[in-house]
Amino acid sequence: MNVARTVMALITMTACAYLSASGGQSAADLSKSNDISVAAIDGTQVTLNDVEAHWRTASPEMYFQWQQLGADGIERNLNELIGERLLAAEALRQGISVEALLAAELPSRVKNVTDADIKEFIGRAPSLPSGVTFENSKGPVREILERQQLTEARQRYVEQLRRAAGGRVKVAYARPREVVEIGPSDPATAYNSAAVTIVEFSDFQCPYCRQLQPVLKRLQEKYGDAVRLVWKDFPSATHSEAMMAALAGRCAQDQGRFWQYHDSVFQRQDILNKATLDEAAEVVGLNRQAFRDCVDKARHMSDVDAAVAEGRRLGVAGTPTVFINGRRLVGSLAFETYVAAIQKELEGTNPAELQ
Repeated sequence: MNVARTVMALITMTACAYLSASGGQSAADLSKSNDISVAAIDGTQVTLNDVEAHWRTASPEMYFQWQQLGADGIERNLNELIGERLLAAEALRQGISVEALLAAELPSRVKNVTDADIKEFIGRAPSLPSGVTFENSKGPVREILERQQLTEARQRYVEQLRRAAGGRVKVAYARPREVVEIGPSDPATAYNSAAVTIVEFSDFQCPYCRQLQPVLKRLQEKYGDAVRLVWKDFPSATHSEAMMAALAGRCAQDQGRFWQYHDSVFQRQDILNKATLDEAAEVVGLNRQAFRDCVDKARHMSDVDAAVAEGRRLGVAGTPTVFINGRRLVGSLAFETYVAAIQKELEGTNPAELQ
């Protein structure tokens, strides 16, 4: 067999995943004046604003995916352009080329690639092609990781230049915000005056939602009363117990113990059913009879339906989807990603700014 070919297939598969996670999508062009006329019917103008409003109503999920893609592309390319101009300015200041500047600055910022790094990289592949081993693949993989290290070193250097530039770099672009309606029945931490509101559309049976919970707890510990957390049920039809769990959470809220019950249910996610939902209620000290009567009668179905309807209006396509002061983040992301978004809200800085 051709081992080199299978090694390159492995590298390509993992590198594509790396690039995708790094935000390798193309940018969508959001630069437009929405009052531009694009058609006329019997003399009545149809504007881009009309088209966008229709699109948002007719297909909210697709509309918001397009909007998200466009915002990601604008931010990424804006930051790349700022970085290129900062590098050019620094090279001019030193009287050298950009290539010479990078050659001088990057080596000290590059981390050595170890065998452990190579093994971890190979281990991210779902399965190894036949004949591929650590020994016959570590050379090509090392090359991939060294290129990644150079890219990351360049990013760190650009970030240093940007911090040093201070007020010389002023960013006017901001990601679009959405107005997320929060109903009186939506479970929320008590900080109504918090500077930052995090609205989480979630599903008790979604494994990615469970992964997000420790991150949200760390955010609450870090920011305290400055951050308010709001829960929005968005149970998936593909999760057989998700709706019952959503109803059970609302019934726990009736007894003032939603967040305790929320934690207890996520701890039992792998075996979620009527018995474990009851067990979670007992663990957090709920009145079992009142709780079970509430769940059996689906007393809060209208509240869950309202949360789902709000999610659909906003184009929520999956869980978890989080809105931080109306700015959307999709998926279970790193703690640092949420910290960056919150800091920008607290400091009044722009989401397009680099960390």
